[in-house]
Amino acid sequence: MTAVPSLTAQGAPPARPGRRFSFAWLGILPFVVFAVLFLILPTFYLATNSFRDLAGSPATNPTSGQLTLQNYAHLATPNILDPRSRAGSSGSSSPMR
Repeated sequence: MTAVPSLTAQGAPPARPGRRFSFAWLGILPFVVFAVLFLILPTFYLATNSFRDLAGSPATNPTSGQLTLQNYAHLATPNILDPRSRAGSSGSSSPMR
């Protein structure tokens, strides 16, 4: 035997308050769109491509596009570590002394 809901004086079951869709989150929608387009996607693009070998084209470099750590190994070269050793800068006109 199942329980039957109690009836009100009019003969209908008591009404439950319905849930309404809240539009309160629309206030942060412009920020979320901006953050995704100009912060999250570019950061993801740079982070993922920093581990790829993008030197040359696939026709000239068969390893082009493959995963590598060589890009981070190049950061230890002397021309990256010492800003005075960069090509094209003269010692007298350089702003760094």
